[in-house]
Amino acid sequence: MPSLWTPTNWPQRLSELLASTGELKEAPLRRDVRSLGMLLGEVLKEQSGEELYGAVEELRRTAIARREADATGDAATAAAHLQQSLGSVHGQADDLTRAYLVRAAEAARMPWRQANYNDFLYPTTQGNREMFTPEETRYRMEIQIAAARDAELRKLSNEVGHLLVPFERLMEPDVRARVANALAQNA
Repeated sequence: MPSLWTPTNWPQRLSELLASTGELKEAPLRRDVRSLGMLLGEVLKEQSGEELYGAVEELRRTAIARREADATGDAATAAAHLQQSLGSVHGQADDLTRAYLVRAAEAARMPWRQANYNDFLYPTTQGNREMFTPEETRYRMEIQIAAARDAELRKLSNEVGHLLVPFERLMEPDVRARVANALAQNA
């Protein structure tokens, strides 16, 4: 997907930012809403498949038609279409909402878990202690070296670093094996 926020015309973008009223002033907001809608569509396809994406897209088109029908006085027809579209998405949207809330809760817990990881790992240790054990430090260095050689490890390492994936994922056997394989390639 191309970058959604890179301007193609810098003077035009500047005039939008300096505008005080009218269509020109609203252009950046409309562009952002359109871009976020495109991103949401990609996430829906990725997480729930084409069927739910198609239903949501139909709902979006119906909502636009309803808004336009309201302007012309034909709201009854548009409202009937909207009710039909809402019915077609209902069960699928529940699953997507549940999955989103679980993922959002995990993302909210992750920084706290990483900040307090050693407190739970060594709860009885008194006084100052290193953030990582020597073994953890060595393994973290190995991950960085392996990530330079393996695109999947690089992606996973970045996701962990940006708190999108729990650090524990790096400790799982399949990742450890992948790290060992990447290190063995150039040993």
